[in-house]
Parts: sequence; structure tokens; C-alpha cells
Amino acid sequence: MLYERILDSALIYEHIVESMHDGVFTIDKTGTISTINPSAVNILEIKKDDILNKKFSEVFFQYPQNDDFNQVILDAIYKSSMSHHKLCHYYTGKTSKYLFVTTSFLKINHEKESRAIGINVVFSDITELQELRDAALAMKIKHLNVRA
Repeated sequence: MLYERILDSALIYEHIVESMHDGVFTIDKTGTISTINPSAVNILEIKKDDILNKKFSEVFFQYPQNDDFNQVILDAIYKSSMSHHKLCHYYTGKTSKYLFVTTSFLKINHEKESRAIGINVVFSDITELQELRDAALAMKIKHLNVRA
């Protein structure tokens, strides 16, 4: 009975993550990307086989434009007791995007003992929103300059 409840919980969790609009991937204690959902593959414009079971540093360090994206993840790895949130620029190799990234510590609690297993990275593509914000700001600056 307990095994069936655990299996049901795991399947529900997998279904939720797989159907999310936000991108999700996990990095284990060795720095290896251990899970990734379809939205992450789509947002990052990367093939699942090019990211899954690869070291984080092998996948994401090829473009200097991604320094802020990489830094928020590195902060989570080295300061894993904290949750991190940041608006990051991300370059896919073809297009530039703005991502809102949230990282969190993954741990397992068992018999009053907590054990670190990695970090979770969740992100949303907010490129359109950021572009609208930038355009509105440019219009406001232009309006202020005209009045001056």
C-alpha cells in the first residue's frame, strides 16, 4: 500500500512538471542536469539529449551573454540554503530572450535527517513582457525630452 502511494505521488509529480508552461530542470550534487521538462527544452531551444545527463558547465557556458543566467544557478549551487530569483538575459545561439529564473534547494527528509540532493531551476520566458516594458520606458523618456 505504501509503495503504491509513493508510486502514485511520483506519477502525479511527473505529470505536473511535464505539463508546466514554465521550464524546469534539476541539477544533482555532481553538477549534472538530471531532469528537464518539455517547456525548458522549448524555451532554451535545445535538444533534450544535448542537456540531459550533461554537466551544467558543459551546456551553458558557451555564450558570454548568458553570464547572469549562469551566475544565478551557480549562486544556488554554492549558496544552496537560499532561494534565488533573477531576471536574466539568455542567448540560445539564435535568439535573445529574457527569463525570470527561480532556483531552490532540493533535499530529502528521511527519519528526521535532511540530505541535499541538488537544486531545482524554474524559469519563465518573459521576453514579450520585457520588450513591452522597454518600449513603454522609451516612450516615456521621449515624452519627457519633448517637454524639456
